[in-house]
Amino acid sequence: MHRITGAIILLLGLAVLIGGRRIADHYGAEVQPLFNGAPTDRAVYIYVCGGIIAFLGMVRLVWKRK
Repeated sequence: MHRITGAIILLLGLAVLIGGRRIADHYGAEVQPLFNGAPTDRAVYIYVCGGIIAFLGMVRLVWKRK
């Protein structure tokens, strides 16, 4: 059961990373800096959260309990 939950968490983290990639490639993410001069931070936040979730899933998948 320990490895199954780790695999699910890892897949969830990868899905969040893919979602962040889609947001970064969105047309609005390229147009927004033209109007307000600042890039969108939403994709960066999603990348960071997805990376943390994927890392925790990998740790749970590899870590052996006693």
